[in-house]
Amino acid sequence: MGKFKHIIIFILLFSFFSLNVSAQKNDDLYKKAISEIQETLKLYLSEFPGVSLAIAYKGNIIWSDYLGYANLEYKIPVSNKTKFRVYSIAKTWTALALIVLAESGYVDIDAPVQKYVPSFPKKKYVITPYQLATHTSGIRHYRDDDEAKNCSGCETVEKALNLFKKDSLLFKPGTQTLYSSWGYVLLSAVIENASGKEYLQFMQSEIFNPLDMQNTVYDNPANVIPNRSGIYTKEGRGKFKNVICSDPTCKWGSGGFLSTTEDIAKSIISLLSGDIINKESAKIILHPDKDGISIINGEGAGGRAQIWANLNKNLVIVFVGNAEGKSIRIQTFAEKISKLL
Repeated sequence: MGKFKHIIIFILLFSFFSLNVSAQKNDDLYKKAISEIQETLKLYLSEFPGVSLAIAYKGNIIWSDYLGYANLEYKIPVSNKTKFRVYSIAKTWTALALIVLAESGYVDIDAPVQKYVPSFPKKKYVITPYQLATHTSGIRHYRDDDEAKNCSGCETVEKALNLFKKDSLLFKPGTQTLYSSWGYVLLSAVIENASGKEYLQFMQSEIFNPLDMQNTVYDNPANVIPNRSGIYTKEGRGKFKNVICSDPTCKWGSGGFLSTTEDIAKSIISLLSGDIINKESAKIILHPDKDGISIINGEGAGGRAQIWANLNKNLVIVFVGNAEGKSIRIQTFAEKISKLL
C-alpha cells in the first residue's frame, strides 16, 4: 500500500480547505475522506489484481495510493513505478501532440490529411486532422476484439495504416461522431510526418520529457520493460487468468502506452494549467460537460484506466487497474474529494 505523504498533507491542509473551522477539524475531515477512499479502493481488489489511484489539485499531486499485485505469479506488489497499460488514455496524448504542432505552425488541423500522409488514399470526402482528433472523420473503429488485440503486431505506423486505409468512410466527415481508434492511428502518422520525427520519438521528446513523465513508455510485448504490470482477465471473484495475446504495436497513437497514475495526472495538470498548449485548445481534448467535468476512459485486453477532471475546481483523479471487464465508478472517489474543496 502506498504511504501517506504526511508532510505534504500538513503543509497543504490550510490552502485546501476554506472551511471556517479549526485546523484540527480540517485535519480530521481530510483523514476521514482519505480513509473512505482507501476502503473503496480496496473493494476493487476483487476485480483487479492490482490498482492505483492518484489525486491532483491546483497543479499538484496531493495524494496517491497503490494496492495489490502487478504480477500474480511472482507476487510482485504494485508500486508508484508500476507501469500499467492505459489504452485509450493514449489518445489524449496524441491529441496533445497534434495541438503542440498546430500551435507551432507545423500542422494545419483543417488541411486534407494527405498533405501530411500522402500514402493515405484519397476518399470520396476530404478528411482533416481536426476530424481525426474529434472522432468525426468517418473512419471505422475496430471490427471486433481480434482486430483490437492484433496479435501479429506492426513494425511502423505506416504498416499500421495498411489495416484500414483501403476501407470506405462510414459517413461524410464532420456530419457525425463515431469513436475510431484507427482514426488516431492515422493521426499519429500526421504527427510523424509533420514533425519529421518518428511518432514515438516525438512523443518522448516533446510530450513525456517536458512533462517529467518518467514512467511512461510505449508498450511492445517483445521488449523487456522494468516494472511492467501483467495483464489479466477475471475468472471469478478474486480469480484471474493471464491475457495470452494482445499486441498494441499497431495502435500506439490510439492505445499503446504504459504509464502510472501520477504520470497520467501530470499530463492532465499540464492541460489545465495552459503550460504546454493554451487552455482553449485543451478543452478540445478534455471536452468537459456543462459542469466542467471531463471523463476519459481507457480499456482493453488486460486492464482499465480512467481520468476524472473537474476543470472548474482544477481537480484531477486517475485510476488504473490490471484486469479487463470491470466498470470503474471513479465518481465515487471524485465525490468524496470534491466535498472537501
